[in-house]
Amino acid sequence: MKMEEILTKLKNNTIRVLIIAVLLTVAFVILCLSIENRRLKNKVAETAVDVLLSDKKIDSFKNSIGDIVYQKELAVTESNNKIKTLSDELFLLKRANDRLIKKVNSYTKVEQQIVIDSVYIPYSDTIYITKNDEEYIKVPKYFHKYDKDYLIAGTLNKTGLIVDSLRLNNTLAFRQVEIRKNIFSKTETVVQVINTNPYIHTTGVQSITIKNKKSEWDKWIKPTLAAIGAGILVYELKK
Repeated sequence: MKMEEILTKLKNNTIRVLIIAVLLTVAFVILCLSIENRRLKNKVAETAVDVLLSDKKIDSFKNSIGDIVYQKELAVTESNNKIKTLSDELFLLKRANDRLIKKVNSYTKVEQQIVIDSVYIPYSDTIYITKNDEEYIKVPKYFHKYDKDYLIAGTLNKTGLIVDSLRLNNTLAFRQVEIRKNIFSKTETVVQVINTNPYIHTTGVQSITIKNKKSEWDKWIKPTLAAIGAGILVYELKK
């Protein structure tokens, strides 16, 4: 092989290597800028989420039969860890159950208070109210009891019992969770529900959602273009 051919081939290879190096550098810079831009967008978005979550104001209206419907704007985040962390504050699962969770897709927390006022309960039979065999209790007699979960107050009189006030505070939380029971089982989506008040029990749960379908772009166009680009790059590097 002549010296001129060697120099020409070496020059061409050098140019090819420089072009590939420039392309890789540009791709790296674009990737870094994209990551930083995404990080800043996520930071702004998470700040907006925190503001929305801290807002206690909710809207309400009555439905066709007079029941009150409450609604509030939905907070949207791209951080699965944020939803998991927020929901874990209430669910506090045991380690064995928590390890089954692969992803938390949504989380809702509802502050509730059950309020019952001025309920009269008449005696069904004549009774004699005494402290002991000789001493009678004077009526009306006021009573009350309260703790973090409930408050009850009322009056006892000759004809019956009057519940002046009954309050039960509760936080109802539910989340949509993807779980996998073992490495061989399929991932299944479940809804977990919890009440913080031990006197309130959930007797039934019904939940339905829309199955998300991948677009043609995400399904095959994007992977195909990525594979073609990777193939071209590998081919050029091997030349």
